[in-house]
Amino acid sequence: MTDLNRVFLLGNLTKDAEIKTLPNGTEVVTFSIANNYSYKDSNTGNYCDKANFFYITLFNGSGLYPYLVKGQKVLIEGKLRQDVWQDNAGSTKSKTTIIADSVQLVGGKKDANVDMDANVNANTYTTDNNNAKKQFGYDGFTPKWRTNKQTEQQELELNDDIPF
Repeated sequence: MTDLNRVFLLGNLTKDAEIKTLPNGTEVVTFSIANNYSYKDSNTGNYCDKANFFYITLFNGSGLYPYLVKGQKVLIEGKLRQDVWQDNAGSTKSKTTIIADSVQLVGGKKDANVDMDANVNANTYTTDNNNAKKQFGYDGFTPKWRTNKQTEQQELELNDDIPF
């Protein structure tokens, strides 16, 4: 049985994303986000703000790369990966990274020249109506099982056999 390894994070990019291409042609987009939280200080009773910083790796995310700019709020869904290595001095180092399965842009426009209204995930799926219809024949809002030729009447006829 496989253990559960699932992460959902909402945060802001700490700097512009970087993109690299591996020798096999896979594009890798890397960036980091700050995830803010508040807690009540037990000594003073005041609320304090803190931030956690996470490294994100997104494979085949070149379609999303131009939108990943410093300050952009993103919702990440992915899994944790821990890399362990030894440095030149022989001490063991480790780094925990989130491997993103899905990245969604959240919030308003950060750059007037870039359309930030699109939701894009790791394989550049977008729910922008026109673009999604061109790429997938699907508008992002109509159920996938319903084709363009089906009418509401045909849909109702399919449901005639329901006993209630």
